[in-house]
Amino acid sequence: MTAMNNLSATRFESLRLANGLTVILGQVPRLKRASAAIRVAAGSHDVDSAWPGLAHFLEHLLFLGTQAYPADEGLMAYVQRHAGQVNASTRERTTDFFFEVPPAALEGGVARLCDMLVHPRLAHEDQRREREVIHAEFIAWSRDTRTHRLTWQMHPLSRRHPVTAFHAGNRYSLLVPNLRFQAALKGFHERFYQAGQMTLVLVGPQPLNELRQLADRYGASFNAGERIEPLSPPALLPPERIAPVEPPDTETLSLLFALEDLPADSREAIDCLSIWTHTEHTGGLISTLRKKGWVKTLTLEPLYHFRQQAVLAVEIALTEAGIKASSQIAHAFFDWLTFLERQPDLTELQAEYTRLAQRTRATSAALPLARSLLDDGLKAPGLSSAGVTALRHLLGHLKPEHNLLPAPGACERQQAPALNWTLPPLNPFLVPAQIETGADSVSLPALQSIQEAAAGLGEGALYIRWHFLEPAAYQPALVRTLNHALKAISHQARQAGVEASLSTLGQQWQLRLTGLSEAIPAVLNALIPILHRPSHEAWQAFSQPPAEPNSMPIRQLISRLTDLMAEPPQTQTDQAGQEMEGPTQLAGQWSVARWDSLSIGFSEMELNSLRHCLLDLPGVPAQRPPVPPSRSGRWWHTVPGHSSEHAVLLACPAPPHDIRQEAAWRFLGHLVQPRFYQRMRVELQLGYAVFSSVRQIAGRSTLVFGIQSPTVTTADILNYIEAFLARLPTDIAALTHEPFEQQQKVLADQFLPSALDTRQLGEELWSAHQGGYPLTYLDDLRKAILALHPDDLQHALHALHSAYHGWTCLANHVSTETHWRTL
Repeated sequence: MTAMNNLSATRFESLRLANGLTVILGQVPRLKRASAAIRVAAGSHDVDSAWPGLAHFLEHLLFLGTQAYPADEGLMAYVQRHAGQVNASTRERTTDFFFEVPPAALEGGVARLCDMLVHPRLAHEDQRREREVIHAEFIAWSRDTRTHRLTWQMHPLSRRHPVTAFHAGNRYSLLVPNLRFQAALKGFHERFYQAGQMTLVLVGPQPLNELRQLADRYGASFNAGERIEPLSPPALLPPERIAPVEPPDTETLSLLFALEDLPADSREAIDCLSIWTHTEHTGGLISTLRKKGWVKTLTLEPLYHFRQQAVLAVEIALTEAGIKASSQIAHAFFDWLTFLERQPDLTELQAEYTRLAQRTRATSAALPLARSLLDDGLKAPGLSSAGVTALRHLLGHLKPEHNLLPAPGACERQQAPALNWTLPPLNPFLVPAQIETGADSVSLPALQSIQEAAAGLGEGALYIRWHFLEPAAYQPALVRTLNHALKAISHQARQAGVEASLSTLGQQWQLRLTGLSEAIPAVLNALIPILHRPSHEAWQAFSQPPAEPNSMPIRQLISRLTDLMAEPPQTQTDQAGQEMEGPTQLAGQWSVARWDSLSIGFSEMELNSLRHCLLDLPGVPAQRPPVPPSRSGRWWHTVPGHSSEHAVLLACPAPPHDIRQEAAWRFLGHLVQPRFYQRMRVELQLGYAVFSSVRQIAGRSTLVFGIQSPTVTTADILNYIEAFLARLPTDIAALTHEPFEQQQKVLADQFLPSALDTRQLGEELWSAHQGGYPLTYLDDLRKAILALHPDDLQHALHALHSAYHGWTCLANHVSTETHWRTL
């Protein structure tokens, strides 16, 4: 049974408990994980203006544990132990809490989630500590260039509207000792964290009756109440237009629209317009502008949307040529909207958007599915007739005269360029064409396959790795060019339920295709000609310098980690080459390329189609290359940036090709994760970006520790991490027999095929393949975990602390210690 024909067994239900809690349930047999999400219908704009940041502050406090579930037994620690995901989000009018875990762990998560929302821990000492975390977030937020741009974008809006106010919260707005602040905090919780203001969503493979029992059991703990009707916000625009302010830079063209009196289903209409504006096709907006060499990226998204109001922003990142052509770009944007507005019949676009929305729901993982149900309820996915009316209303308002930001002269009425627009074509991968295979079957030893692990899900994963006889000159520029060339097909594939990505691992290249198995052969077939010969327009990326990173420092370090952990590491500077050199460089690389591959979850017919496609793949099929040896010692790599904050990422790989050591490393990571967070984030308050995890990098399980701090230096962060590691032997030795075995089983069960969705299964088996392990890796790993003894962990800790198998430290500041070698 495939994911698509499994839809008949999928069932949804909505109900309302006696206390007023709205409940949405989803029985989705294709899922391997389960998710819970709760939305509180109150956010930053519902807070008394005297206490900005209070809603966000309360969201943080709710994770600090309760009397029933202290912090080390609370939701975050519980979800981490079960290799799940957990987070929360405070928006203008809503606050969401959500997590995803294996189905067997759902009840424990729901119990903790409901308990922490009902019984918050509001001790003053906890508040003071958490306020400092909020303040650290505020400092990073206030220094972020995106914050400065957002402030500039919002400048034309009314100061009476809360969208222009400060809501992040900091040390000076969260007055913990103030009695009025404490009353406001408790009052906000009592007023809004009650059943009438809340929606609970539960989705998973469990029967509806089982999910309903969970909702009844734990949803009943919320105080009864009714939905509170929020006050209507004031007008978005002031009575008199505010004088414009010059933009913060010339590299981005920004347009902004304040929308009032929007009709029903306007959210879907905005999403529909965004999709068609971003779709890369001949005669479309983004393709036309890219073909002229004017733009890098284009986004159209709402910065704010509540009821009948919205603030819609358009951001166009410009090339050097685009800066000089900003007037023509602005005019082309409005000309494209006019073209859409003048279409007499939007039925085909409406039907295609509906097909895409249905595919998204049919292929979403548990967590994104639960979150989408918070937004949409049980409304059928797609664009209704009311949505089409809202789309026409939207197009009628998005005119040059309604743009609120300083605009290039071409936004005035003037002669338009002769641009031949066309409507987006139908997505070819929603109903993929069959690959011509002929009567002969193909044997490809370079492709290893495992079918039974994901049988019946209708999902598959294909991994391809190229290794080269000679290192690639201009490797980053070549891969950047290929990714640029693959954008259009990758976008269509994503809409059809397939994720396609090309990346590097040291000096190897990797292509991943994961998702709906029946569509993957068609996607691969469409990608292969582009890999051989990218379009002329794509080579513009080869000759352009890479974009300056604008993400948080810790994210920049994470993005470099896999390349630097590979052997040999990829430390080549990402430099642009001469455009005319690109095709020759790429052809030369493909001529010395060898590839190997792994497929998971495909039917025999799909597998045969894949084999025929792979015959045309660049390079020569070959057996997997040997696993490189460990890089012992301590290695340092500085990733320079503009942030004044200090970020450190320490990676400690397990010994290669040793399943018992691999198991010990996994178990250490499992035990360490909550301890590291508690010590660094809660007790020492080093920063707001604090984590530890086990990651699969270059075929090896790797313990990764990360901290970003606005106040602590790089050297001190590293000292704290090393002190933490030095204490671990004592902490781990304190584990008694019962909790040791209990945690062994929890960890081992995470690697059961029934506990892993196809993407997770694929990543585990692909990493094992890269590490030289057989396809029985997961079963071997489970047995090795269950066979571990406490002494095995102590031996692993000794190897870890000695850096015998290598430590790699990435930081955004240079090392001052002499025992680190430069990478």
